Amino acid sequence: MSEARRVRAVELFEDGVPNAEIARTVGVCAESVRRWRRAWEEGGASALRRRAALPVVRPN
Repeated sequence: MSEARRVRAVELFEDGVPNAEIARTVGVCAESVRRWRRAWEEGGASALRRRAALPVVRPN
């Protein structure tokens, strides 16, 4: 999911928009919005920022 969708979702969370409406607006399933809202409630907007992937370490 793009970070832009999550940022838009945060704006809608702050406006009190219901999860189902946010899902329709940003084009994701309601379960994604529920996860994002939980993360946002626990850690704020920064909890929804994209994180760098961990490098893959393979033994030689």
